[in-house]
Amino acid sequence: MKKELNGGLILRSLSEGIAQDAANLPIFYRDIFKAEGDPHAENLLPWTQDLIDRHPVVTEDDIWVIVDPAADDKIVSAVLLIPQVWRCGDVMLPVGQVELVGTDKDYRRRGLIRQLFEVAHARSAELGHVLQFIGGIPYFYRQFGYVMAMDVGMRHSVALFSVPALKEGVQSQFTLRFATYDDIPALMAFDAYYARHFTNFVSYYDETMWRYQIDGKRPDATTNRDVMMIVNTSGDAVGYLMLHKPLINGGHGLACIAYVVGPNTSYLATYEDVMRGMNAFVKETYPENDVLMVSFAGGLTEAFDALAIETGHALGPNMGLHTAPSIPYPWYLRVPDYVALLKVMTPVLEDRLDGSAANQYTGDLNMGLYKPYYLRITFENGRVTHIGQHELGDGAPFHVQFPDLTFLYLLSGYRTIDELRQLYPDLQIARNGRVLLEALFPKQRSTITMTG
Repeated sequence: MKKELNGGLILRSLSEGIAQDAANLPIFYRDIFKAEGDPHAENLLPWTQDLIDRHPVVTEDDIWVIVDPAADDKIVSAVLLIPQVWRCGDVMLPVGQVELVGTDKDYRRRGLIRQLFEVAHARSAELGHVLQFIGGIPYFYRQFGYVMAMDVGMRHSVALFSVPALKEGVQSQFTLRFATYDDIPALMAFDAYYARHFTNFVSYYDETMWRYQIDGKRPDATTNRDVMMIVNTSGDAVGYLMLHKPLINGGHGLACIAYVVGPNTSYLATYEDVMRGMNAFVKETYPENDVLMVSFAGGLTEAFDALAIETGHALGPNMGLHTAPSIPYPWYLRVPDYVALLKVMTPVLEDRLDGSAANQYTGDLNMGLYKPYYLRITFENGRVTHIGQHELGDGAPFHVQFPDLTFLYLLSGYRTIDELRQLYPDLQIARNGRVLLEALFPKQRSTITMTG
């Protein structure tokens, strides 16, 4: 696509076939982020190149630049969209990640990002995405309809040496090894189990995406990860880790962005051997980095929390071997059409209602948004028979009124009704509405690891 903007600037996708756009884009991102003091700016070069020519689903129709013809078609602003899938239980949700948002400092405050977001959101809608997400600048993306409603940062940091070495003659019950293509069916099965038991939303990788994660990226790309299988004494894989490579020389921390176990083991059983395995792995693989700590992503299941917290406590309260930030940095989420998202989630909603305080519910759930319309979900014996948007004035009683975009905090599992009411006194709710909403949208973490 191609569009002329005010001031003679041109917005176009890479699919327009302008060779210099594809060649200049990685350099553009490197230079503008470097100017902002980003220590990882150099690693944006291979990441952008991967997105242009290696990524399994990103196409030239998903990458846009704004150029200035008066400056030899210099790229002055750019954004891209990474199509992907999230899993909620056994339901697949098509979503879009907006990424690598940047503008040359000499061209800011002209509304260029707004123009780029409009085309990115339109493309996302064309691809059938029910949600968009992005990480980045505090507050900035709220102006485009986003709210911070899903953990993305690190929650626990633990010293790698905090778990004692095995006593002489004692064998590890679990070890780590690099994943291969042969492990992909097991990786997908572990993710399916994890989605059913431990999380709200989780990144879904098909076989093609797992191949890309295992060895498809350039080695120095900022999104490169080590995928490690957790293996028992019989040689069977029982889970996996996804470790962010410590790309910057001299770094002292390893980031564990996924720790997934399958049905044949547990976090309790694997944790100490996994910690020992990571300690041995970083000493062998990154000896020049002197890696001392591992940080665990904020989206990891609550089932893991006590293990990380008590590891630090066991070594003494003054040793500084564990920190637990109370608020990991969140992803921004945007839902352009609640009805479309809720319809896709219908099987999950029915499963959550089953056995709850609203088991076999028959009736409506009317959710006001302080807009000229409201949302209605109709149930019959616990099954969803209707999800729709209705105009005000039909006399239907509201079960809840959500101010601003607060329904998204509930839908994402990021906040409870009580937490929201502490911040938003104008969130009004009736007894039946509370029972239904607490059953349908429980507070639960999400594990989103897909970043291109």
